[in-house]
Amino acid sequence: LCLLVFWTIARDKASEGESVEQAQEGLKALVGEDMQTPGLLEILAGDPREAFLRAALGTAIVPLLADTLLCLCVKEPALALPMLPPLQASVLWTDAFNSAAANNLSDLEWLLLLYVKHNAWKVAFREASAQQALAAKPTLVRFGAAVQPGPGSGHAAEADKAAQESKIAREALLDWAQDRLARPRPLVEPQPRSQTALPEAHVQNLRKALAWRALLPLINLFEAELDFQGVMQDLFVSIDESPWMLKMLDQRHARALLSRVAHIPMSSEWPPPWLKAA
Repeated sequence: LCLLVFWTIARDKASEGESVEQAQEGLKALVGEDMQTPGLLEILAGDPREAFLRAALGTAIVPLLADTLLCLCVKEPALALPMLPPLQASVLWTDAFNSAAANNLSDLEWLLLLYVKHNAWKVAFREASAQQALAAKPTLVRFGAAVQPGPGSGHAAEADKAAQESKIAREALLDWAQDRLARPRPLVEPQPRSQTALPEAHVQNLRKALAWRALLPLINLFEAELDFQGVMQDLFVSIDESPWMLKMLDQRHARALLSRVAHIPMSSEWPPPWLKAA
């Protein structure tokens, strides 16, 4: 919230041309670069007002916003999810994604949307499981003068619809994850000439934890569906073929992944008959 307010004020002051030169000097002091440093001088070239906004956005505002979101995403993505819609609607978010400093924010947005898709799949999967259970329950069927137990055919249509929606949500989650895992750039790379509030060693630990956070929704999906075959053919292949995941993943998280996969029954049929029919 403080960054959003600060950026709104900075844009207003810059558009009015107030104290831009003093603000530039303050920005150079904040970033810790000498006035003759070529990188910062290039950013500050051109119209003083626009140059100041570009420099402030790329070297201070966006990195600090990324620090905040990174910490929240690592601690608990559920805490960051409510912040995403108002951030996406803000002027700061729009300006950030029109700047050269948007990569890390884009990564964090991807992670949060991964959890959004995971939540959508959980709702669809629970509904499909519930409808399948109802459809499998026997109901009273009349055969001539006799009334006998029969299949729960009254719920068949609802079960098929729910199964299809669960399948669509599953594919959306996996596609979203696999697309980013396959890209060459690792998650949340440190940016040159940017101001961060976090020590370098702490950032590296956060990046490792973020990689683990990115795998948790996928592990949960395969665990819930008892899909050992999917782990081997989809999850492990995506991790192995990713240019960066195995390099970022901490050893203790890799061991935790293998331990959780080991508890998925190997004999489970996938897809289950009710989902296969969808």
